[in-house]
Formats: sequence, C-alpha cells, structure tokens
Amino acid sequence: MTKKAFTINFDNFELPCMDTTTLTDEEEDLFSFEILLDMQGALPHTAIELGVINDEVDNWCSWKIEDYYYLLPWETNDFEWALIRISWDDNWSQYQWESCGRIAGLTEHWEAARALLKALFEDRYGFDLKTKEKTCYQHFIDNCKA
Repeated sequence: MTKKAFTINFDNFELPCMDTTTLTDEEEDLFSFEILLDMQGALPHTAIELGVINDEVDNWCSWKIEDYYYLLPWETNDFEWALIRISWDDNWSQYQWESCGRIAGLTEHWEAARALLKALFEDRYGFDLKTKEKTCYQHFIDNCKA
C-alpha cells in the first residue's frame, strides 16, 4: 500500500472570520462563553468542527488548555484545506484565533484533518503522542469528527 504524498505548511495566514474581536480589558465583565459563541458564529458555513481538546499543562506553573479545532476548505492553487483553532488563553482570560496549518495533496477532509493534526502536535509542538501525558492528543486525532 502506497502512502499519499502531501505537503503541510505552518506559516501564519488570516481568514475573514478571524477578525472577530476577543475580550479586551474594558469587556472583562462580559461572559467569555458569549465571546466564544460569537467567534464560532463568525466561522464560514464550510467549516468542519473537529472537536475540542481540554487538557492541563503542569510544568513550573500550570495552565488550562481549551482548544476548538476547525478544518476549512482553502480555495487556492497551493492548498486544499486549512486548520484553525479558537484557543482559551487562561493567562489573559480570553479566546483567541490561531492559524494552525494548511495542507496540499489530500482531497478527503478526514485525511486532511488527521494529517494536519498529527503534524501540528508532533512536528510543530514537539509532542510525543505515545506518552501518557499526550494520549488525549492522539485520541483526538483518531476520533476527530471530520
């Protein structure tokens, strides 16, 4: 069985939905969940919700990870799909957009989602998905809603 060739790019990119504002100091009294709903509502109708990762990092300090991942068709000659996320920043107490990566060479959305997530976690973030601490990420890849 031959593996399909694909190319992944982690350069930053912008989508129109990513202009949605996040919490500012003046809006601290607003419920952050309302901001999350506004951001999710700004996603294009073609966005595929992959799911959410909830984790906690316990290093010299600890912080909560709450990341909502979405796959979108990327309509250019260079790539077919883009991976973005809405991430909770518990240091600043706000949700933020992040462009995660783009992929070329895979036409099936579920293949693109899994390849992008695996590369993001292993190559970009340096996670060893076989360790107990990172099994939730491998489980997410295996069971993403794509």
